[in-house]
Amino acid sequence: MHERHEPDMTRDGTEREVERPISAKPPADREVPLPGAAAADVSAGVIDRWLDGEASEPEARAADTRRVDFWQRVHLDAANHRAVKAPLHLVANVMAAIPVREPSAQVARPAVAPERRPEDRPDQHR
Repeated sequence: MHERHEPDMTRDGTEREVERPISAKPPADREVPLPGAAAADVSAGVIDRWLDGEASEPEARAADTRRVDFWQRVHLDAANHRAVKAPLHLVANVMAAIPVREPSAQVARPAVAPERRPEDRPDQHR
């Protein structure tokens, strides 16, 4: 029979009581209150509602003017970045630099309908 090579198990498979050093124990999860955190939570909630469109700007400014100014600058910068377009000559230069190649024999070619003669067209009157 094979032995189990786990350090906390005995040969018969029961757990061994092992005293671990304090540094090896996982730290306890606990919340530590920060000074001023309660006020920040209230203002953050109002700012979040304002960003979602559920609160007005004056309400958000009353809660935290600095954050409102920050998010307005972010909005303005994002709008400016979205409005940036490449100059037309740059687009033309890029398109001109793309090499034109004939399709290889392995590439499927689109089916082209044969051209109709004018007398075959139903919309033409004789």
